[in-house]
Amino acid sequence: VEGLADGAGVSADAVWGATMINELEALMGVSRRAGHCSDVFARSGGGVYHGHNEDWPGPIAAYWYWVSYTAEPGADFTSCAGMVYPAGL
Repeated sequence: VEGLADGAGVSADAVWGATMINELEALMGVSRRAGHCSDVFARSGGGVYHGHNEDWPGPIAAYWYWVSYTAEPGADFTSCAGMVYPAGL
């Protein structure tokens, strides 16, 4: 979080807030109105599968990016990839 904040020239709290927007909205009692994305996760045959529909409108689309993590031998995570929002972790 601090590296993202430093690189973006914003506070770590701002990055943390952007990362946690869905959770914060839920705690604030903001309803899950139309326009929010949906995700589906599944595990089968040792694989993990993720489906996502993107409903976030507006200029944010210019800032989405794809990230791929490749697990090196001995890593404590599995290789994965997906779309990430600005300031996403």
